[in-house]
Amino acid sequence: MSKDSIPRLSTIPPPSGSCGVIPIKGPITRALTYVLSATDGDMQSSAEAAPSSETTSDAIAAADSGRSPVNSINPKDAYGDKKPDLSLIPPPALLAEAKVMQLGANKYGAYNWREKTVRARVYTAAAMRHILAWQDGVDIDEESGESHLAHARACLGILIDAFARNKIDDDRKP
Repeated sequence: MSKDSIPRLSTIPPPSGSCGVIPIKGPITRALTYVLSATDGDMQSSAEAAPSSETTSDAIAAADSGRSPVNSINPKDAYGDKKPDLSLIPPPALLAEAKVMQLGANKYGAYNWREKTVRARVYTAAAMRHILAWQDGVDIDEESGESHLAHARACLGILIDAFARNKIDDDRKP
């Protein structure tokens, strides 16, 4: 598909019965309006198209960093911004850990550590063995064929969950 065959937003008519205006205000919207009002690479200089107080790069940086725009219209944003941002967990790490957790579920039963208490030292020792193997240059666990680092994450995840659910025998050294 050539660049010329892609319809520009300015040439796509609004849906019938629509005035074609999106009632959203804020630095992101102003930046997008500014960018989308360009024709063949030439920026329009109209005051309504250009961002007012924030620059385009500021608005794009805010979007890229996951920060909410200054003039957010969603009231839930104030609450959501105070919660952990799960999108910060790298997807490859999460997927690798999930593969190892699946192996454990197949071998021992899903969420088996929630049924009976687990000993903290068993899981810390296993996590440490996997990390040490990785430090020695062994990336993949021979038995499972999965990453030693993913195994360490799984061990630590089980520990965190067991502590949170009070299903842990905290047998750490005094």
